[in-house]
Amino acid sequence: MGIGRRIRDRRAELKMSSTELAEKIGVSKQTVSGYELERTYPNPEKLSKILEALECDANYLYQDFIHVDVLKRERNGLTEKEFELLRKYRLLNDHGKYVVEALADIEYDRMLAGLEQKKTEQKRSL
Repeated sequence: MGIGRRIRDRRAELKMSSTELAEKIGVSKQTVSGYELERTYPNPEKLSKILEALECDANYLYQDFIHVDVLKRERNGLTEKEFELLRKYRLLNDHGKYVVEALADIEYDRMLAGLEQKKTEQKRSL
């Protein structure tokens, strides 16, 4: 079963029309039809809105495409929390990614400054 079928099935479970889904995610009814027929695929921003509107997660929509070995390979060296953060980051739009990157840069610089300060204090105490 593909992503389009899962979108359609989940929409039906929620008793939501394609017009209602289109309104919730900010696209036309024809675009929803394209997703459900797998003629087109949602970009990350629309996918995030679809997941919210359908009250499900990406695992539900993509479960037929994700093989356990692929997941293990992608998670090499990552904790569950790191993997989850990376998954969420990939769903963000450009602005969201910019904000996350800026915050990470600020926090990284703060951490480096703290390490430098410790080194300086250690040298002074010797």
